[in-house]
Amino acid sequence: MNKKVKSIILAIQKKFNRFDSSVKNPRYLEKPMSNPPIFIIGPPRSGSTLLLQWMIAQFEISYISNLLALFPSQMVKLCRIIPKAANGCQKEISRSEFGYISGLFSPNEAGVIMQKWFEDSTLDIEKKYVRRTIAEISSITDRPVLIKNLNNTIRLNKIISIFPESRFLYLHREIPYTAQSILSVRKKMYGSYEKWWSIQPPGYEKALEFHPFKQVIWQITTIEDICNKFMERYSQRVYKLAYWDFCKSPRKYLHEIRTFFHLNAKSNVSLMKESIIYSKKVQLPDKDWKKLVETYKLLKKTK
Repeated sequence: MNKKVKSIILAIQKKFNRFDSSVKNPRYLEKPMSNPPIFIIGPPRSGSTLLLQWMIAQFEISYISNLLALFPSQMVKLCRIIPKAANGCQKEISRSEFGYISGLFSPNEAGVIMQKWFEDSTLDIEKKYVRRTIAEISSITDRPVLIKNLNNTIRLNKIISIFPESRFLYLHREIPYTAQSILSVRKKMYGSYEKWWSIQPPGYEKALEFHPFKQVIWQITTIEDICNKFMERYSQRVYKLAYWDFCKSPRKYLHEIRTFFHLNAKSNVSLMKESIIYSKKVQLPDKDWKKLVETYKLLKKTK
């Protein structure tokens, strides 16, 4: 996305980043959530956007679209007027840039909204507004709401307190290739490997003292530790998926996902591919790749 356009969109989001008045009505009738929300969690650059697109293409699910994310204070009203604003993505599955998928009805990571919901909203009434918003979208569309913002991985306690029935899809990928991808993003966005990008797990300030290669490996392993510990506690709520396994056999794992989360398949969808191209191509300069792998092996031994 063009940087200028992105800055304008973020400014609009922040201006309208309030709860929809529909869920603030004192006469609001609390409804049981028959379709619990599903959260995709895990490290960045683990293939989550591709998986998200496959799930939207195959299953009857809803999500926060680019349109809904643009006007958070009107989210429920917009969904009532245009239900497909929460499930009308018709785009072909494609690789995205840093998680962004173009199109008004395409899914949005809703970073500004997620921060407000799961970090800034500390009052009990605000937590109720968060729950009501998702409950309303789910009720209007008669589908579970799928949320993909990987920063939610470090907000799991808050999420489970608001949505005790919520479910989670934990996606992970081989650490050296995930680390390579994060370093490549750093280089592309900031011109060097030095500047931190994406999720900031607890204690990341200390990690800023590390070499960038150690930083990204620490970032990934810390996030995976959070996911694994959460999974130990809520094993019946979390489905763990290796990205490389999914690429080798998408039909098999989409079937497992459908069964685990009790999802309905869409009718008249195109047949799933037998496999998805999964590249293990080394993208870093050879000396950087070797140093990254050496750093990973050393940290793995000392852990």
